[in-house]
Amino acid sequence: MNNYFALENEVLHNVKTILEKFEIELKHKGIIYDLKLKLNENNSEKHNSEIEIVFFKNNDIMDIIEFFIIRKNEIYVNLDNYREELNNDLIQLLSQIS
Repeated sequence: MNNYFALENEVLHNVKTILEKFEIELKHKGIIYDLKLKLNENNSEKHNSEIEIVFFKNNDIMDIIEFFIIRKNEIYVNLDNYREELNNDLIQLLSQIS
C-alpha cells in the first residue's frame, strides 16, 4: 500500500486554514459546513482520497465543493492552484447569499 498520508493531511490542513479565513462571514450569513477527507480503499489496489465540503443554510444543503487528492494511486489535485481555486469558490458562494 502506498502511503499518501502526509499529502492528504497537508491538503486537509490547508483547506481548514482557508475555511477559517471565511469563518466570520460564513457565520454572519448563517452558513455552516461539514468538512471531510474521504478515503476509499475498499481492499482494492487503487487508492482514492478526496476533500468534501458540504455547506448548509437553514439545515438545507446549499452547495458542495469536492475534489480528489489521490485518484487511482496518482496525485490528482493540482498542488499549484487548489488553494486559489477553493478561495475563489468560497468568494463566489458567499456572493450568492445576501
